[in-house]
Amino acid sequence: MLGMRKAGFAVVVSMLAMGASASAQQIIIRNVDATTHPPTILVRADPVGDDGALARGLKSEDFKLTFFAKPSDEQPFKLKPKDKDPYVVVANTVGSVQAQPVETAMLILIEGARIFVGDADYVKPDPNDPTADAPRQGALRYAKTAAIAVADAVKNGQVAVHFYASNYVETLSFGSPQSVKEVENVTQKQWEKERNRGFFAAVDTAIANLISTNKPRKILVIISDGVEGAQGEGLKVDPLVDKARLAGVEIYALQYQDNEDPMSDRVNMKTLGRELGLFKSTKNAAQLETFAKLVKDQILGQYIIEFEAPDAPWGKNKSKPDLRGIKVKAKDLEGRAEALFAYYKKPKKGALWPWLVFPGAGILLILIIIIIAKRRSAPEPMPMPMPVPVAAAAPAAAPAPQKTMMLGFSAGGDDMPMVGWIVAVAGPQAGQTFKLQPGRTTVGTAQESNIVVMDPFMSTRHAEILATPVGWQLIDVGSTNGSFVNSKRIKSHDLVDNDAFTLGKTDFKFKSIN
Repeated sequence: MLGMRKAGFAVVVSMLAMGASASAQQIIIRNVDATTHPPTILVRADPVGDDGALARGLKSEDFKLTFFAKPSDEQPFKLKPKDKDPYVVVANTVGSVQAQPVETAMLILIEGARIFVGDADYVKPDPNDPTADAPRQGALRYAKTAAIAVADAVKNGQVAVHFYASNYVETLSFGSPQSVKEVENVTQKQWEKERNRGFFAAVDTAIANLISTNKPRKILVIISDGVEGAQGEGLKVDPLVDKARLAGVEIYALQYQDNEDPMSDRVNMKTLGRELGLFKSTKNAAQLETFAKLVKDQILGQYIIEFEAPDAPWGKNKSKPDLRGIKVKAKDLEGRAEALFAYYKKPKKGALWPWLVFPGAGILLILIIIIIAKRRSAPEPMPMPMPVPVAAAAPAAAPAPQKTMMLGFSAGGDDMPMVGWIVAVAGPQAGQTFKLQPGRTTVGTAQESNIVVMDPFMSTRHAEILATPVGWQLIDVGSTNGSFVNSKRIKSHDLVDNDAFTLGKTDFKFKSIN
């Protein structure tokens, strides 16, 4: 298994929509890497349900991958034309972006029109003029708090905050996620004269800014009412959706609708969010802060899925990848995209008989040479009196495989448990030795585990090792990617000295004093 060798994987091709528009239940495929380590295919994706929220708890056995020789093909790829079923592979492992952050550029785009940000900070009600407009509280205060919360989702990358009204303003350039706190300095007064806004032009500019960063992961968070001004009358949101999808830009749209706003067109934000990420709408500006937490969770929860597909339709040219189509399914969710596939030639299986005949003949020849040499060098034996025949002793039974046992060390008879430990021989913490507890030893990524291993493919509570009266026992406690002993998946296993076992992507060797 290859696992993830770096923080992010190369964007090998832009994701394209194929067929009809996205359904309510779908898998949004963000990135496919089928060029770096054939026959391994790495997919980064967001499985989302009816409510647009990320589907949780999916395991490796839930994800299935099918192929299309051409992206436009309707029939999936088959190993042989006469095969009834297409070629399908099940995922080997499933991880998350939170465990292995991908290098990211995030741009937070906030509407700056006065009708959205409000004016209550500088406009006071006139008691002598009952016809005067009441001050608007607006959404600026909550939009700023939401921006700071969302920026915290970026663990490896940069964040920018831009505003728009009639013009596009790069308020905070790309910098550290912590620098977003400077958005608190933006005030309602700054937007006092902004009566109009250009939604389509602003989103188009924001997407272009993200593309220019060349980051593997590009995220656009929009906080706005989504209303287009007079200068964009007649424009459609569909070209923006296509542009973002082509560039691999994720869009999370948080919409605040002012009850007093007479403009009713709200489809722009909904279309962008539903097609490319998440859409949430409210008439209560304070709820923007709650939505920001949902966005953060979805950004960090994005799935990274690894497939091994030696029989996939790999490229035919060593110097130029071929464009193929793929479809990923997970339970009742599915998504389709296209990606570049590198050249890969499956190793041919040779005939078995040479491996049996030639080594066997060589061993036989060596035995014959040894026998002849012994006969030539051995001296003639002296005559010996014939011994009295006696009954031969029964052959001793072959010793059973030795398990780790409990040893007593005290003179008084109070036995102490033997010492056991595990050594990480491959994985993020290769070379480290971990001593086992006398009773129960928990292993996982949670900080409260007895043995903490920062492996993105290991579960929070992955396994435990129990000291029993007859030895040590390894138990899988419901991990996502399973526990393996000597390459076989297990639920529990009585450990034998020198057993090799795997948790996540980390290989261990079990040792004990016997």
